Amino acid sequence: MKKLILLLFVVVSCAHNSYESASERLKSGFKEVALPFPSGTKFHISHGPFDSVKRIEGNEYNWNFDVPYGTPVTAIEEGKIVNVFEPNEGGGCDRKFLGKGHHIRILHPDNSMSMYLHIKSSVKKGQFVKQNEVIGTTAENGIVCSPQLHFFIHKDGQAKKPQTIPLRFKGIPGGVATKGYSGTVP
Repeated sequence: MKKLILLLFVVVSCAHNSYESASERLKSGFKEVALPFPSGTKFHISHGPFDSVKRIEGNEYNWNFDVPYGTPVTAIEEGKIVNVFEPNEGGGCDRKFLGKGHHIRILHPDNSMSMYLHIKSSVKKGQFVKQNEVIGTTAENGIVCSPQLHFFIHKDGQAKKPQTIPLRFKGIPGGVATKGYSGTVP
């Protein structure tokens, strides 16, 4: 009985965060992207895959990069700007700002779509951007309790119910960006 309980604990623990516990072979299949900031930018990851208290199936792979407001944000790879949402209705640590977070969506050649939230845009819908091109700066809008960029990529940007995907970030040792990691973009 004790062996069964231990086995169940190990299985549940590993399944709990399949991103961190993935084998090197599995990690090699994660989409590899640039970090969403210019070289020299210092950041801290305060939220990573699977560490949210309230998980939404299909949206497990997302990150909060803590950086000061006004930090330039760059495209993680080339693509077309398909949406710039800026309702200009404020922001802060209050539920009244739900749905008010400014964001940019970029459709990439592989049909994945990156999403950058809590941002002030410097691009327009329909514009084509290159990897590492500045697309805006971090800003206080939507529900945001501290300066950050909320970021994720949908596997199929055109799907009715898109799912986020695991990523490897260039410039992070091993590529896997987890909660608590601090670094500087190379």
